Amino acid sequence: MPISNSRVVFITGASAGIGKACAHEFYRHGYSVVLFSRRKDRLESIINDLKQIRPEGEALAFPGDVTDRIRVFEVIRETLERLGQIDVLINNAGAGLNSFFETMDPKDFQDLFNLNVMGIFHCTQAVIPIMKQQRSGQIVNVTSVIGKRGVPSRSAYCMSKFAVEGFSESIRSELEPYGIEIIVARPARTDTEFFDTETKGKKFLESMRAYRMPVEKVSQEIYKAVSRHKRDVTISFGGKFLVFISTVAPKLVDQIVARIFRKLKKHEKR
Repeated sequence: MPISNSRVVFITGASAGIGKACAHEFYRHGYSVVLFSRRKDRLESIINDLKQIRPEGEALAFPGDVTDRIRVFEVIRETLERLGQIDVLINNAGAGLNSFFETMDPKDFQDLFNLNVMGIFHCTQAVIPIMKQQRSGQIVNVTSVIGKRGVPSRSAYCMSKFAVEGFSESIRSELEPYGIEIIVARPARTDTEFFDTETKGKKFLESMRAYRMPVEKVSQEIYKAVSRHKRDVTISFGGKFLVFISTVAPKLVDQIVARIFRKLKKHEKR
C-alpha cells in the first residue's frame, strides 16, 4: 500500500463554498487533498486549479453523495489504496432549509437530516478504522453558530446541527484513547451558494448578504484549528458573542430572536 509523502485531508461537499476553500487552504499548506462531492465537473476544475498552485502535489476527486453509504465506503477504501492514509476528515457537506415549522414538508425535513446528519454518520464510520490503525487522526465536523442557538425559520437546520454538536461530544470521548481528535467548526453566516437554493424569505436573506463572511476566512480558521489541535472553533466575533450571550442571558436573546422572526415573516409576505 502506498504512503503519501504528505498528510491527507478528505473533504466532503468540496465542489463549492467552504469545502472548495478548504481544499485550496490545505493544499497550499502541503496537504494531499481528496475531494468528494456530487458535481463531478466542478471537482475536476478544482483539481486543475490546485495543480496550478503546486504541480507536484497530490489531489484526487471522487464524485458521489455522502448519503450513499456504499459509495462513501467505496471512496474511502480507494483513497486508502491510493494514498495509504487519511489524516483529516472534514465533514462539510450540508444544506439549509428556510421554512417555518408549522408548514414544513416532512420530506424536506427528512432529506435535510439525511444529508446533514447521516452523511456525517457514514463518513465518520468509514474513516474510524483507518485512523484507529494509524493511532492518529482528526475529524472536523462543520456545524454552525445556530447549532448552539436556534433561530426562526431554521428549526430543521438547527436540529440537524444541534445533533452534530451532541454527536461530536459523544464520540470525542470514545475515540480519544486511539489518538483521534474531534474538532467542531462553527461558521457564522458565510458567503456561499448555501442560501441560493432557499426560496422562502428570499428578500430577507438577500438583505443579509452584506453580513456574510468570506469562505477564505472560514477555511483559514478550520486549518488553524486542525494545525493547533483545537477542540472547537466558533468563527466570527458575532458568532462567539451569540453563543456567549445565549448562555448568560437566554431570555434577552429570545426577545431579539422574536423581533427577527417578525421581520422575517414581514418579508416573506412580500
